[in-house]
Amino acid sequence: MSIGFAGQAGSSAGGVARGPGEESLSPHLCSAPIRKRCGPQGHGAEWSCHAAPPRLGGSLRLGGAVLPCGAHAGRGMACGLCRKDRPESPVPPNAPASPLPSRSFADHRRGVLLLALSALIFTVEVALVRAVGARATPEQVVFCRAFAQLVLVLGWFVWTGRWSLLRTERPDLHLARGVASITSWWFYYKSFLSLDLALATTLTFTSQLFVVAFAGPVLGERVGLRRAGLAALGFAGVVVVTGIGTVGFDPTVLYGLFSAVVGAAIIFLSRALTRTETTPAILFYIGVMTTLAAGAALLARPAPIAAFDLALISLAGALGAIGMGVMIEAYRAGEVSALAPVPYLRLVFALAIGFLAFGEAPTWTTLVGAAIIVAAALGAGRKG
Repeated sequence: MSIGFAGQAGSSAGGVARGPGEESLSPHLCSAPIRKRCGPQGHGAEWSCHAAPPRLGGSLRLGGAVLPCGAHAGRGMACGLCRKDRPESPVPPNAPASPLPSRSFADHRRGVLLLALSALIFTVEVALVRAVGARATPEQVVFCRAFAQLVLVLGWFVWTGRWSLLRTERPDLHLARGVASITSWWFYYKSFLSLDLALATTLTFTSQLFVVAFAGPVLGERVGLRRAGLAALGFAGVVVVTGIGTVGFDPTVLYGLFSAVVGAAIIFLSRALTRTETTPAILFYIGVMTTLAAGAALLARPAPIAAFDLALISLAGALGAIGMGVMIEAYRAGEVSALAPVPYLRLVFALAIGFLAFGEAPTWTTLVGAAIIVAAALGAGRKG
């Protein structure tokens, strides 16, 4: 299976990747070595370049329709990467946009299977971290995860030779994204080192609720009463699952909640970055900055670790990076809206592995609160 970098991974701490042609690649700039703006073409039609090589899921936008790279033969284009020498063919004035090519049932099935596989991979990843437990520090776990991503993305660049994609216009946003990632990952893994698998997994789903809560003040988006109400319902589920305000409240749940808050910030930063940056570049700079930051933390706080435990968290780190790649491929194959419920399979896998591997029986508050959070997150994730 060939895994590309067409979609944005969102966050490994929660949040859902977007499909190619939505917010995954640059909407205005080619990612070719010569970054050439695509301007108005023909009789009032305008091509806005989402161009990356076809293997990266590049696309062009004509009016309101997004056309995959290579699917726009006969229209003519200004992109320096997509058949730049093709002569332009006339487009009638006010011509309706071509419909978005529909994905086949096989594509949807492939997307569902790949996304379910990524959910399983992420669950096995955190189960390995949970198995090591206190014998490893969060800094060690985060370093293994960051280094694994850096190695895999570097390997992709070596294999493809597309180093020009690393040219960036927003080093400031890359820095902010890296700081957010290292912060979110630390609290994410600390949560799984401290809590039951099912509870820690449930808390990752709250990122979508925080995105809705912050979309108005941060992005100026109109949230609407329905989505605001669903977000409020979701936070009621958080109260149920965490026991906030009750005698049985465990403060360690704050690790998972804070990771989800920073995960929401990552989604906002990713939206800003994808206006000018390609996904491989974003993943590369995340890998560089998180590896450097986690490495510095290891030097500042050295701790011994057994060889077997190091092997387990190294495997967990590799699985986390691979799971991200599989998730990206899934969103490239299937429709984002159709795949929306699939990531919540992580809760099913977490319940099963938690019970079989660690003897963790979920409480009724975890089950009821998780059901409320999942239902609210699914509803709030849909606009309208």
